[in-house]
Amino acid sequence: SDATVTNDSGDKVTHGWSQLDIVKHAACTYVASLGADDFVSIVTYADEGKLDVRWTACTEAGKKALDEAIRALKTRGSTNLRHGIEVGMQTFGALPPSIEANPSEYAMMLAVLTDGCPTSSTHPPGGANGYGKHVDGLRRNVEETYGPAALPSVTAIGFGNSLDSELLKSLATSDELLPPLTAALSAACAV
Repeated sequence: SDATVTNDSGDKVTHGWSQLDIVKHAACTYVASLGADDFVSIVTYADEGKLDVRWTACTEAGKKALDEAIRALKTRGSTNLRHGIEVGMQTFGALPPSIEANPSEYAMMLAVLTDGCPTSSTHPPGGANGYGKHVDGLRRNVEETYGPAALPSVTAIGFGNSLDSELLKSLATSDELLPPLTAALSAACAV
């Protein structure tokens, strides 16, 4: 849908961009800011979560490939936030060898970029209130398998005017909710 803003007169105004256009721009900007020692994987979610791009080093060639993959994203299906988070967490089970050898040298993060309106039939057990418990369980699985150094933080980044802020806050691993990116972006950044 069109991304709208409310002007000083209270009118909804559009500049011709969709919400996905804004999410893609934000994701591309984030990738462009990373260094050659950083890695990113891209998971999208609609009816199901899907690994679109495996872990990619943010070299110039890697950034170009990531940028092209992000710009090619299209809207499709429902918003299965639960499965997107699950597939995103699974990427931490298949880390590149350089990260797997020394995960404490990287800041692991799952950034959930969303319109904040998941399809209710795809919620985890507990409904909209079950995301926090679900994410905690997924994080524990990563920690048990790969140790605490591989444990990703989860950041929820909401886009649009219909955000369920409480839901987004419940799935984030800190009390901070970034202000108002629909894909999950996994990142392992050198520290």
